[in-house]
Amino acid sequence: MFISVQGKIININYIVIVEKIDANSAKIFLSHQNEPIEVPLSYASILGKIHRALGILEEEDFL
Repeated sequence: MFISVQGKIININYIVIVEKIDANSAKIFLSHQNEPIEVPLSYASILGKIHRALGILEEEDFL
């Protein structure tokens, strides 16, 4: 499943972890990229919810 976040296409299946940076942003780590993608926290939260709904990661791995 692909989703566009701020002009970047992210494959939900490749998300390894979402790490909160501060009150406004988070980093999304993808299994096929060395560098994380920084996105607004609201997008990261949505991606985490979609990811959990797909049953790929456990609840505690996300925000």
